[in-house]
Amino acid sequence: MRIPVLKVLARDSFCGCSSSEILRMERIILDKLNWDLHTATPLDFLHIFHAIAVSTRPQLLFSLPKLSPSQHLAILTKQLLHCIACNQLLQFKGSMLALAMVSLEMEKLIPDWLPLTIELLQKAQAQISPRTTANQKCQSEVQQPSILISQLPVGTSIPLLNAK
Repeated sequence: MRIPVLKVLARDSFCGCSSSEILRMERIILDKLNWDLHTATPLDFLHIFHAIAVSTRPQLLFSLPKLSPSQHLAILTKQLLHCIACNQLLQFKGSMLALAMVSLEMEKLIPDWLPLTIELLQKAQAQISPRTTANQKCQSEVQQPSILISQLPVGTSIPLLNAK
């Protein structure tokens, strides 16, 4: 089922409200719930950090000649989603989780990964200590995905891990 266009919804619901009144009511409800539609997600930060890393250090992908930047980002996205699935990591800011993923990847690929990580950290306006902890936890989650799998009910489908 598709969500109807607002004009159609207003007309077909016979609520007697115009589209602008429905939008105004929606905004009031969102404001009362302190709902922020413009909050950046960990994935937003991953895209930003990856773009900065690849643009400032083009050699980042030299050791991965078969991967385009978007394919590399897709791999990092899968890893980030896996980390987000771990409820222990929910205590960290999304920017720190994304930075941890990019930092771990840079550490594997380029020798001067630390200055770039610090530069990204400064751009995120965060502290080093939470990043380090998030970095370590993400690394253990990516390296040991069976921890999460063992906690799932039998027969649970995990598209992220089944993806090729």
